[in-house]
Amino acid sequence: MVDLNEHNAGDLLRAGLSPEPPRPPRVDIAAAVRAGRRRRSARRAAVVGGIAVAVAVVVAVPAALALNRNEGAPAGPDPTAPATIRPVDPNTGTPGPQPSRSLGGLPFVSPPTSCTVHELPAPAGGRSNLVTAGSPDGQVHFGQLYLTGGDKRVVRWRAGQPATVTVEGDEPMVRSANNYHDAVGNSLVDGRWVPWLLRDDDTVTRLPGDGDLYAVAISDTGAVAGSRGSDGPGGHPIVWRDTAAAPVELALPAGATGGQVRAIDEQGAVFGSVTMGAQELPYYWEANGTGKQLPLPPGTPTAPNSGGRPGPSTVVYSARGGWATGVAGLYSSSPKPVRWSVRGDFVVVLSGVDAPAGPVNGMGFVVGGTAGGRAVLVADDQRLVLPAILDPTKDRPNLARTISDDGRTIAGQAWKTGDTFQAVVWNCH
Repeated sequence: MVDLNEHNAGDLLRAGLSPEPPRPPRVDIAAAVRAGRRRRSARRAAVVGGIAVAVAVVVAVPAALALNRNEGAPAGPDPTAPATIRPVDPNTGTPGPQPSRSLGGLPFVSPPTSCTVHELPAPAGGRSNLVTAGSPDGQVHFGQLYLTGGDKRVVRWRAGQPATVTVEGDEPMVRSANNYHDAVGNSLVDGRWVPWLLRDDDTVTRLPGDGDLYAVAISDTGAVAGSRGSDGPGGHPIVWRDTAAAPVELALPAGATGGQVRAIDEQGAVFGSVTMGAQELPYYWEANGTGKQLPLPPGTPTAPNSGGRPGPSTVVYSARGGWATGVAGLYSSSPKPVRWSVRGDFVVVLSGVDAPAGPVNGMGFVVGGTAGGRAVLVADDQRLVLPAILDPTKDRPNLARTISDDGRTIAGQAWKTGDTFQAVVWNCH
């Protein structure tokens, strides 16, 4: 299974450095996507240029309708218990005002109060499957199918129906998708990691550049962000402003020896961390390349660990709509799940969810997990435990990997029996 550790939890994660104005989804998400597709046809022709490699989609496998579980939240933490979310002024440590709407210009919607869980149909030939990314409109999801022989395949679910996608190399994984249902990911080819762009029209294009390259996030305007050399703290942050050209390296602050990228938002800001000695600090780059460190919540340990151990560190894993999420105090005795208001330059420590905080949507709603393996949704003062197929455990948890901008569609994985796990979607109301 995919290990949600400090180096890839932001695969949750999930876009643009183009000067083209951002096109976030409206509450009528389907209408916005249809309009956006009409606007993007000219852009696609220029981007793909002469380098697209057509890859056929393997026949979609018919599957039985997913099991609809309509029971309420399972036994465990009280889903109505409020989450104490306290925005903190990073300079004084005093609580500030609680934001009550989207920061990114999306019309605010109230958080859901109940969810049902459904299994996503699986293509034939696999023993397990899971979701790794989803479009912000909640209509398309991507994942991995684990074949009985040990190989993996990329899966795309459109309106809940699966199709496997042929991508070159081994260990293929979609890392991020945008509102136009384009996606980016990586696979291992001839001993090195290569990045690729999977279009909504089923073509796959390898992104240009030398060495090990990782594509981890894509924006609605088509820009792609990632890292060169390593997918962890020792890499160098990069961005493909033009996916037909070599990536551009993002400048590191003085004293930094590397960094990693985990997200890119619709305003063109790239998010991740920079490496300072044995520690990582939360960082983002504006669309013009200007970099800035995000604040740490008061009480976060900053002195390096003794004995040469890494950290403690604070890292961004997800960003959307003026919000970012991650973990403060990683590798310390008390890591904290956090949410930043990027434009407001303040940080929130979340309760009701374990560190790290998972994906964030355009409303600032956050999905994550608990120590008991439950998947949860945290939205300001509300906390909702997501229902399970079978009771999860710490070692076999339910994982929420993506959340739509309206908060009504959450997708991830749930454990079933033995070592089998299943891609699921939570429909919320």
